[in-house]
Amino acid sequence: MKKRIVLAVFSLIVMAAQAQEVTVKSPSPNLKVEFKRCIANSGMAFIDILITNTSKQDTKIDCRPRLGIYDDEGNVYDNYEWTPTGKYKVYIATSNTDSQPLECAGFDIPAGISYKLRIIVVDGFDKYATIVNLLKIDFNWNVFGTKSYGMWVGDTFELRNLPITWE
Repeated sequence: MKKRIVLAVFSLIVMAAQAQEVTVKSPSPNLKVEFKRCIANSGMAFIDILITNTSKQDTKIDCRPRLGIYDDEGNVYDNYEWTPTGKYKVYIATSNTDSQPLECAGFDIPAGISYKLRIIVVDGFDKYATIVNLLKIDFNWNVFGTKSYGMWVGDTFELRNLPITWE
């Protein structure tokens, strides 16, 4: 009986630790970042986020952001690793096709519009991971809209405690 109580209390502690709230830090008051989902299967992971431009003018996001993904098993995945076939191990896709990494042209977010980004870990995602403890994305964005002569600002977007759904 005592073992059952100890086991039940331990299980509750583990569940409470896993139920941590997702937190998001956006360094720009005009760019709202929202976590949608993290789905993993067969060594791959897909993390979907929305970036909403809450300003009154279009915003341009710069190319090739620096990515860092840290899971609860102590693994780090970043976009400076390559697969044996010469592809990025981690990249951002700017559409539902998942096939094209974010290239140097960047992308525009019209005023008041949300834009979906999918962060993809192509290979080697730990099958025992249950939470992405931290997702860091270093972006540059143009504070004067989509004009090439505008002022560029860079900082880190952080998303914490992202639950992983395994399929």
